[in-house]
Amino acid sequence: MPTIAQIAEWCSAPRVVLLAVAAVAGMVALILAAELPMYSALQAAVALEKAGKPAASVPQCASAGLAGRTSPLTSFDGRQGGYTADEALQILCAMEADGGAGKAAYLDFHFPMDMVFALIYGPAIAALYLYLLRAYGWHRSPLRYLALLPLLGCMLDIAENLIVRTIVFAGPPPDAARVDIASMITVAKYALVNVSFVVTFAFLLWYLIRGALRPAPAPPGT
Repeated sequence: MPTIAQIAEWCSAPRVVLLAVAAVAGMVALILAAELPMYSALQAAVALEKAGKPAASVPQCASAGLAGRTSPLTSFDGRQGGYTADEALQILCAMEADGGAGKAAYLDFHFPMDMVFALIYGPAIAALYLYLLRAYGWHRSPLRYLALLPLLGCMLDIAENLIVRTIVFAGPPPDAARVDIASMITVAKYALVNVSFVVTFAFLLWYLIRGALRPAPAPPGT
């Protein structure tokens, strides 16, 4: 089992920057591929409800309040502040609309891509952070343990995905206890990922600024 110091040593190579760039490109592609179909399905469900066409045949969906929405409906993992059982009911009812288009989009595309996404961004942020620490000469300081934050966020993301999948698969009405657990994991995930992203971005920005301000070496023989 490699230690955090050994991992930091490996992350001193320039290849880490290339891997991080590739990971960012992959994450953008995954977000577009996973989120756009889901977003479209949820907004279509709200539009159907406002047009007087029931979003779903489930009796509990009659009181979901989709027709009264004034803002776009987002899925579970798009809510950084978490979600309640009533909000989960809205999402599930919207997924059941139009023959379950949103549910199919989640189970067939969103869920598997979100799992891949979680496996990419955690190690990518941690590796880039350790690379920057190495560049500053701080790789042996206690700061190196902050690299665990995106990895923990990644693990929580995977746990969140698995629990949300059981909620979506079961359909409305959702189990309130399960929704509460999923919501807490979502909030904790975003807290860890956001902190690690801000810290890594700040280190990267200073790394680039420092490189730009560094005087060019004098030509040989001068």
